[in-house]
Amino acid sequence: MRFSYLILCMCVMLSCKKKDTKKPSTAPEFTYTSLTTDASVLKQGDVTNIKATVNGSVSYAWSITAGSLFGNGSSVVFAAGSCCTGNHTVTCTVTDSNNNSESKAVVINVTN
Repeated sequence: MRFSYLILCMCVMLSCKKKDTKKPSTAPEFTYTSLTTDASVLKQGDVTNIKATVNGSVSYAWSITAGSLFGNGSSVVFAAGSCCTGNHTVTCTVTDSNNNSESKAVVINVTN
């Protein structure tokens, strides 16, 4: 009797299917149109506005290779440092509630 019960339990355990816990893939809830700057060439110490144009509800993550960024959301101000001449990349990554993301970048040349 015990052996039959053990066989029955094993059959039930092996026949159970694990549910797929992956979240279904969804299309982005946004359209990332552009990333623009008011000036692509700056002198040391100057600033420029940078704007991400996005249709939809997203969060914004900004990064730079040098210089400083002020602000958050869809618009920030880039400040060219006094020690940082050359080309510097400002990147904006937008992410929706489904973790779809897209990045765009602008290059700003800082001169003496």
